[in-house]
Formats: sequence, structure tokens, C-alpha cells
Amino acid sequence: MAGFATISNVTTPGPQDTPSAPAWARSCAAGLLVTFAALSLWGAWVKSDTYDEPMYILSGYSYVATGDFSFNREHPPLAKLLMGLPLLALDVVLPDDYQTRTGIAMAFLFHQPHADPHVMLFLARLGGVVMGLVLGAYVLRWATVAWGWKAGLVALALFVSNPNILAHSRVAATDFAGTVWIFACLYHVWRWLQTDKPASLAWMGVTLGLALGSKFTALPLLPVIAVMVVVRALSRRRPILLVQGLLGGCAALGILWILYLGEARSLAEAQEHVRFSTRGEASDVVFGTAGMQETLESLFGEDGKIPLLTFLKGIDLQMAHAAAGHPTYFRGEVAKGGFSDFYLVTWLVKNPEALTLLLLLGWWGWRRSWKGWIHETALYGLPLLLFLIFSQAQVQLGFKYLLPVVPFLCVSASRAFADRNARDVPSSDARRGALLVTVVSLACVLWFSPERTESWRVLFPLLLPIAYGMAVWRLGPGLVNLHRPLSALLLWCLVASIVRQPHNLNYFNEWCGGPSDGWKISVIGDDWGQDTAALGRWMKDNDVDHIAYDYYGTGDAEAWGVRYTPTFGHEKTFDPIEGWVAVHTAWYARLPQNYRWLDGVAPVGSINDTILLWNLSPGDRVEALLDVMTSEQSEEGEASFRVR
Repeated sequence: MAGFATISNVTTPGPQDTPSAPAWARSCAAGLLVTFAALSLWGAWVKSDTYDEPMYILSGYSYVATGDFSFNREHPPLAKLLMGLPLLALDVVLPDDYQTRTGIAMAFLFHQPHADPHVMLFLARLGGVVMGLVLGAYVLRWATVAWGWKAGLVALALFVSNPNILAHSRVAATDFAGTVWIFACLYHVWRWLQTDKPASLAWMGVTLGLALGSKFTALPLLPVIAVMVVVRALSRRRPILLVQGLLGGCAALGILWILYLGEARSLAEAQEHVRFSTRGEASDVVFGTAGMQETLESLFGEDGKIPLLTFLKGIDLQMAHAAAGHPTYFRGEVAKGGFSDFYLVTWLVKNPEALTLLLLLGWWGWRRSWKGWIHETALYGLPLLLFLIFSQAQVQLGFKYLLPVVPFLCVSASRAFADRNARDVPSSDARRGALLVTVVSLACVLWFSPERTESWRVLFPLLLPIAYGMAVWRLGPGLVNLHRPLSALLLWCLVASIVRQPHNLNYFNEWCGGPSDGWKISVIGDDWGQDTAALGRWMKDNDVDHIAYDYYGTGDAEAWGVRYTPTFGHEKTFDPIEGWVAVHTAWYARLPQNYRWLDGVAPVGSINDTILLWNLSPGDRVEALLDVMTSEQSEEGEASFRVR
């Protein structure tokens, strides 16, 4: 791992050495990493479980306790191993029938006889915090090597304050581990092809194996690396690079196999295993993908041991999921399948506005900060490929699928602070860049204005871009120094994130009206569900003993102090409810037909903008009921709601 301690000794790929960082800069880098750890640990402690965390935690503990990787084989094991290892310090019981028992994930986490679920959840999240420090060190290193220590500090500041990074670093899930090692791998690919150092090649193989062992999102790394190696070998007429690249790939496979503890299964064994059968019971069919089982049978037979069979089964399951599609809510529409602009929009609204603006300014001066095609391909090749793949996909379960893009674009945004981009810049270029910042901000505000409920908030995301433009124009003609106006954008980015801690999963910026309006654009999967603990604290503080509540999760809401009865809302059934009602925005947006009986009544508040609250009086109940019945009569000619 390359850390902040080496910041003063790095060199650029160019002919000149990078200026040494002063002592205060090294202290600042250390302080930023400490701040990141503190914010991540805070969120890991105060936030309740997300939708899939109980299943992942059970999977991780089962891996380290039994060595069997079949539970939740949809994903590789590294992240889950890191969840399970800390639980060995507790007196945790794993039932013998955990593979088949219904509801076992919730029971394992919340109904342990000797272990506290809050402590279990916190310990399972610690691996992500540690990996976040590793990723922060890599972000600092990459930007420093490319554009100097000032850009390195900026990239690190953008990284440690990014709400998506903070959100997923302290969630016991698989997305963040893949992000860490994908970024580290491409850094080492760049350094290897640039310097020919064997150490960089070795680290490329190790980090590629760790990436493949973390998340299947790492598979697009393979064509990106292959293209870089082949083109470099041809351009330099060095075919030995192809051999070295293959050796690095073999090392990666070895690391992957080690992560599976050298597991090898035969097709005959898999056919008898409930977790491998495509029908959930003993079956001759192990793989649903056409030709995969036949190919393996021809190579290994039915009784031959197949290395990484569980890994191959995971790919099979992901391909089946991708083909089947998944319901997605996006800007008022629920559809099974994808939206071509889903990830463009979610990038724009789920990251601080200033990050996008700094990214644009970095691109604006690309000629002055160009580091060669190897570097630019390493920095942008995978992000562009992931944007293309997932924008066309039928499964779009939130911005977390593009989480690996974030550290690359933090580094890319820091190139705006490269000396040749921030100092001695022609005033004409600086002014055109300032105009670009203002126009993009205005365009985004107008684009997302339908979701905004408070029109006066439109001023917030426009004030600083306009101020930036005015500051640039006041610098005068000739060559100008942009460090001060750029630093103002950086400060905006940091403040916009810090003031909303620790609520990172539901972060939305002011282009779309903030978290109070952002859920009208996207509420997907694990991006929600973490505020059940906050609801429990609210009930205690307000002396609410019982509530009507539709829980969004797979855990136990009562473990967080929430005593509730589901509303059982449905378009064919209406139960009049009085008193407090709580509904997650995920359910409210994705299943609007279940809550039409609430259409006539406005929420009185929310829990961190993720759980909507109503306090229904008898009058509200009758009004809502009449609204629903009137709507049904107008649509179908008769009231189809049954009042009980």
C-alpha cells in the first residue's frame, strides 16, 4: 500500500520531479484520513442495518466458521470474509440448518443468545472502514504522482468528504471492497506500464485478484487492462509485456483461489447441494446459463474437482439476474428494466455540485495537464465502460453500482489544481471555464426543477457558481492564478457533505432540492432503510409507544425500539388508521398504489428525509378515504376499496 507518508518522495512520469510537500501538507493528509475514519465509525455505530446487511453478515460468518462459500454465492467472498472475521471475538451461534432455515439472516443477527446485535453490526462494518483508509491513501498517491502534492491533497479531501464513499465504507456489503481494489489495480497497471518496475506488476496481480474476489463489477477490468497492455506492447515493440501481463493475470487467479480457500467442487457434489441447484433442491441442473454446464462437463466430467466452481456459479446467477431485469423507480416511474439516463442523473444529484464543477474545470484544462494515453486510459477507461454497461442494463439498483467510478473522478477533479491548470492560466480560458460552471449549474437546476417543492432553494446551488465567475472576471487580463476561486469551490464541496453527516446514503444535492426532494428521483434497494434506529429514538423522545409502520428491511425493527403494526395498505383494501403512521420513502415511491389512502393528507415531518410521518386525526382519515374512493370511481366506475 502506498500511503501519505511517501507523498514527498514521488515523481511524475515526466522529466521533472514533483516538488516535495511541506510538513503541514503531510499533517493535513494524515488529518483528512483520521477525519474519514471518525466519520465512518460514527455512521457505522448510529445507523441501523440496510436491507441486505443481515444476509451478508450471516454469509461472512458462515464462511469463516465453516469454510463453505455456498451461502450468498451471488457475490465473491472477500468483503464477506472481512465482515465475518471480527465476529469470531463474540460468542456467536451458527445453527446447523442455516442453509435452509427460513428467516435465518434476521434471526442470526438479532436473536443471538449471547451477542448484542448492535455490536455485531458495528464489528461487521469495521472492514469497510479499514479499506476506506487504504483507498484514501491510493487516491492521495495517484493524484500526487500525476499532478503534484496540492492536487493530491485536493483529491483526498474530495474523497474523504464524498457522501457515497462515506455511506458505503461503513455498510456491511460488497460494493465498497470492489471499489477499493479496482482503483488500486488500475493505479498499479499505470505505474507498471509507465515505469516497467516488477514491483508494480506484482502489485497489479495481487490487487486484480482482490478486486475479482470482492465484486463481479471488477470483471470489466479485464478488457481495460488487456487493451492497455496490448497497445503498449505494440507501440513499444515489446512483446515481453504480453507475457508479463499474462503472468500478472495468473497471479490474480491464484489470489482469487486463495480467497476461496482453495475450494474445488465437482458437478456431482454441486447437484446435491441446495445452494447450487437452480431449483432450490437436488437437481441435475447447476448452471442456468446455456452451455456453461456442458462446457464444464466436457472438461472435468461429473466427478472431477472444478476450481472456483462457486465463483462461476456467482457469474451464472448475475447473468440470470441481468437477463430477467429488476423493477426500478426513477423520476416518478416504476419500470422493470433500465433507464438510459439513470446513472447520469444519479451522478449529478447524489454527489456534491462542486465535485462535478471541479471535474469539468479539470477536463477544461486537459491539454495543460495531459500525462499520456496510458495514464488517461487508466483514469477514464473503466469509468466510461461502467457508465456504458450499467446505463444499458436491465438492473439498476441505485448509484452504488457506479461506486467504483467515484475515486477516479475525485482524482480527475483534482487536476483542476495542477499547477499548469491553476496558475498562469490565460484569462480567456479561465473566463470560458467560469461561464461553463455557471451554465451547467443553471441547466441542472432547471432540469431537476419538477422535483423541487421549495422554489426559493433554487438560489443555493447558483450563488457560488456565479460568485466563482465574478471572481474570475475580476482577475483581469493576461495570465491569472485560479487557486483562490478554485479553493472556494472545494470548500463548498466539503461543507455540503459535512453538514449532512452522518446521513450519507440518502444524500442529494441542492440541484434537485436536497434530501427532502431527492427521493422523488431515485429510491432503490440498499440505498434506503437505515433510519429504523432513528425512528426508535424519535418514538422514545416523543413518548410514542406504538406506531403504524411499513418496515423496509430484512432485520428486526423492534431491536431498534420500534413497536409497530404494518399498515397493510393496498389499493383493494383500506384500513382506517388514526394516530402516527410512518412509511419509508422507498415504499411510498415504489408502491404508490399501496398508499393512495394517504394522498389527501400531507406528512407532518420525516426521519432524516427517509421515513415520512403522518399524525392522522379522524378528519384526515375520512378525507383520505373519500379521496381514494372518488379516484377509484372516476377510474373504474365504482369504488373498489373495502372499508373494514
